[in-house]
Amino acid sequence: MQKIYFKNFNGKKEFVEVGDEIAQVYKLCRQEEWKANFKERYYCTKSLDNLSEQDEKFLAFGNPEAILIARDIRIERRKEIVFILKTLKKEQITLIKMLLKGMSLDEIANELGVSRPAISQQRQTLQKKFKKFL
Repeated sequence: MQKIYFKNFNGKKEFVEVGDEIAQVYKLCRQEEWKANFKERYYCTKSLDNLSEQDEKFLAFGNPEAILIARDIRIERRKEIVFILKTLKKEQITLIKMLLKGMSLDEIANELGVSRPAISQQRQTLQKKFKKFL
């Protein structure tokens, strides 16, 4: 019988008495683990333990799961917007296009031949519709 140790969740060593064969296998596994750790430290210039703030930003951006989640959210948003656009009238779509061009409410009112308050009211109606769905 031999005593071997392992570290518990607090990092404290716990000693256990096991048979000779198990102790030998455990020692071989630990040696392989130490070799692998040494090789990793030798060949890897960066360690997760000493990342700079810029490295952490890169890792967060390069996180495949976060990228896929963001893509799925964009796809869902696009579907919602397309659904909303299909429910709009021609006049509302024209107003959206003019607003996207950067035209002011006065310019839009002059071009369409209506009053500024009417355009303002239509814009508020559109905003309510988009808020309702999004």
